[in-house]
Amino acid sequence: MQPYELSLAAAAAQIRTGQLSPVELLDSVLRRIEQVEPRLNAYVEVATTQARQAAREAEHEAAQGRYRGPLHGVPAALKDLIDVSGSPTTASSRVRAGHRAAADSTVAARLRAAGAILLGKTHTHEFAYGLTTPQTNNAWDHGKVAGGSSGGSAVAVAAGTATFALGTDTGGSIRVPAALNGVVGLKPTYGLVPRHGVTSLSWSLDHVGPITRTVEDAALVLTVLAGHDARDPASSTDPPPGTVDYRPDADSDLTGVRVGVPRDYYVDHVDPQVATAVRRAIGQLEELGARPVAVGIPMSRYFQATLWALVAPEAAAYHEHTLRTVPELYQADVRVLLEAGTLMGAGDYLRAQRARTLIRGSGPA
Repeated sequence: MQPYELSLAAAAAQIRTGQLSPVELLDSVLRRIEQVEPRLNAYVEVATTQARQAAREAEHEAAQGRYRGPLHGVPAALKDLIDVSGSPTTASSRVRAGHRAAADSTVAARLRAAGAILLGKTHTHEFAYGLTTPQTNNAWDHGKVAGGSSGGSAVAVAAGTATFALGTDTGGSIRVPAALNGVVGLKPTYGLVPRHGVTSLSWSLDHVGPITRTVEDAALVLTVLAGHDARDPASSTDPPPGTVDYRPDADSDLTGVRVGVPRDYYVDHVDPQVATAVRRAIGQLEELGARPVAVGIPMSRYFQATLWALVAPEAAAYHEHTLRTVPELYQADVRVLLEAGTLMGAGDYLRAQRARTLIRGSGPA
């Protein structure tokens, strides 16, 4: 197995025991990028020089027995909505040509503090406004879409051109490309991961989360990302549930844990192979002691209408100035969606927020 094929947990463990150096891991990932990136186009920019310098520093620290955190020396890719100091944040749009971030976003700063090597920025559907990533090819079948809008991040992880990545999710933008490329995508609880320094699609629905090769890896990244940040008004002040005491080597005893299994909506139109895989997973959880509990999803027929009634006006408000001054710089599909958002009245938006409150309050049945 080549170093670029390692999971985050395995790579971090080998770095900590001296079996693998951060420079060796980064070199393996960079060679993989040279090999496959021309046909995948997952990256907007690969910051090779900065990444090599960071890897050398991480290697020096490891040689002295100093480790910054659980991600020490591991290369990460960030969706190109997430600010990294000195790097472009283009949102895969001509509107942002020439932009450079003045400072790290909260999540980028937390990754650095935990020892991660910030390798580069990955493609997104323009300003995350879509469920594809047109620039990027699926990691496994170039005739199929990568999914979106975090398609570049998912493809990079699946193809071994990043050990893990960050994406954003407003209405499926982490989960869709993760599913289509066979990796793990986690949309955390709203407010758990701060969004300061992250380009917004819809402020009341946006999330930042990890894309990884294993569930264990996703848990490791979430422990680093989660926690309050006063610069994000929606940031939760509650202690991050299930992350503070996470231990990768903990026993897999789930006795007493209840696992909700939806009986509608999410399973109404599922592919038979997916249904089989889910049932198998539920069986494995039962073997570990968990108790599956069937739950209904109330008011599901209102989900899509409520989503769009929130996203459309919030996105239009964010882009108000550039939509008026340089509309020709947007791709046609995104421009039309933004223009449609300007036609929605305040009453419609407020009714959508009320509907959201009712849906959240209804809870699973």
